[in-house]
Amino acid sequence: MQAAHEKELLQRKGDQLDADIRKAEKETRALENTVRLLTSRNQTFHRSLARVADTSQYMMIVIVMMMMMMNGIVFSGVAQRPFHHLSVSR
Repeated sequence: MQAAHEKELLQRKGDQLDADIRKAEKETRALENTVRLLTSRNQTFHRSLARVADTSQYMMIVIVMMMMMMNGIVFSGVAQRPFHHLSVSR
């Protein structure tokens, strides 16, 4: 009788441990998926920042040129030379 009772207790404990393991494995898979998703989004975000950094210098040039034109500064030779070699006259 005692052996049957101990066997039942051990079986319940084993079943509970199996359930705990399955739950932990499921949570681990969910966390791995979350890490993959966050890594992917971080890489996408990082690439988008790199594009802004690459173009920000050019945007600054355009903004400065627009401000200069609004203030009556005339550019000569824009098509022939890069921006940093422009001759400027008023």
